[in-house]
Amino acid sequence: MFRTFMRKLFSKTVQPLRNTAEAEPPEPRYKLGSGYYYVFEEVPNGYRGYRMTDVYLMKTDDPTFHRCLVDGNGRIRNFPGIREGEWKKELEYPCDDKVRFAFRIGEYKDGKAYVSWTLQPDGRYFEDEDGFGAENCEEICLYSYLDEDGKFTKPFSDKT
Repeated sequence: MFRTFMRKLFSKTVQPLRNTAEAEPPEPRYKLGSGYYYVFEEVPNGYRGYRMTDVYLMKTDDPTFHRCLVDGNGRIRNFPGIREGEWKKELEYPCDDKVRFAFRIGEYKDGKAYVSWTLQPDGRYFEDEDGFGAENCEEICLYSYLDEDGKFTKPFSDKT
């Protein structure tokens, strides 16, 4: 019995864990409801964090539908512009069409999905585990909506 166990343990034959040819493709991880989902790449942002690039809106039932929302350089495609406000007085980072920090898409409701874009994170974003490196800056998030064709419905603003 011991010899049989040792032979199996050290044999060179590797058994697959499952038949991968019959495996179902993975479900979209970032479901938005109404048959939509999005995919993206996560890359370092140069501020000790990560940002999203290559963000694509996809449809579960239409494999030909894919809309680029953020390109490989982090630029928001079909950028709807920015509505100015008091928030600009607190801004310490560039204000352009580039994603440097968080970019999130909410679920579709009534034909539109909520989009949140962080232009500037809270100063604690920059601190290490000991609290060193924190900056004195306010979080600035701007918001817009996507329609079901993947187009922004209004300029980004600090109000929803």
